[in-house]
Amino acid sequence: MTKQSKVTNAIASEVQLINIDRLYLSNLNPRQDVNEDEIALLAQSIETCGLIQNLSGLQDANSDRIGIVAGGRRYRALLLAMHNNPALVNVDVRVTTDPIIAEQWANVENIQRSDLHPAQEIRAFGKMAKTNSDVPTIAKIFGVTEALVYRYLKLSQLPDAVSVSYT
Repeated sequence: MTKQSKVTNAIASEVQLINIDRLYLSNLNPRQDVNEDEIALLAQSIETCGLIQNLSGLQDANSDRIGIVAGGRRYRALLLAMHNNPALVNVDVRVTTDPIIAEQWANVENIQRSDLHPAQEIRAFGKMAKTNSDVPTIAKIFGVTEALVYRYLKLSQLPDAVSVSYT
């Protein structure tokens, strides 16, 4: 198989709605150790907004189970969130049967990821507050502490001339 056909196969993979009981964290997932407090905050965000970005997994060759190779933090948070929101028990998962493609997914998601600049977060929090979202709601949506939201909302009141360039 050529390199080009491998890329085509990776793009053509299928997203399936999978019961969370069929999922497990694959050892291909590069993020094996996580901060449990961050997972709890992410779980609150998923409870509030749902799962926005699907998981990616490798179909086991000899069972109906799927190892999550990309989205391990989201998977862990879903396990917590589904206790308060049972509708989260079925999850969109991009599935492949090819271990090479699964390994590509596992690595590219973490390498290509880029956090928002704090100035962008401050603006986003400020916009939500202006639309009458309260601090607990903003914290849950963004998966952060209320203390951080309070700090950022104070900063969102600064004039635009004080803004930091983040480009």
